[in-house]
Amino acid sequence: MTTERATKLNKMYRMLATRVYTKQELQNLFDTSEREVRDMISEIAKRVPVISLSDDKGYRVAKQDFSDIKDTVHQLKDLQSRMAILEKRCEPLNKYISKYMEREKIISLVELERNIS
Repeated sequence: MTTERATKLNKMYRMLATRVYTKQELQNLFDTSEREVRDMISEIAKRVPVISLSDDKGYRVAKQDFSDIKDTVHQLKDLQSRMAILEKRCEPLNKYISKYMEREKIISLVELERNIS
């Protein structure tokens, strides 16, 4: 990670710890794309609890005094629900790949990736 990126992430983290910011506000403040804002928030959320509920418009960092515990639990449930949906979407992909591997007598994903590169 570059020093510039780390500085931006640190600034965004400090801002999100003060109030809710919309994606648009963050885009304007950091003069960047929606994709970059989402990537930055994702990076921050790997280190601290970021709250972005589907019924809330924007992002914020959970408060240190635990007053955000209800929203944090809600955020966790939202993420777990999305993960379950994504896992179900993986099932047909895995079956398709397995059938191909069986047909081609490929025994590992490493071998498969080598063959399709």
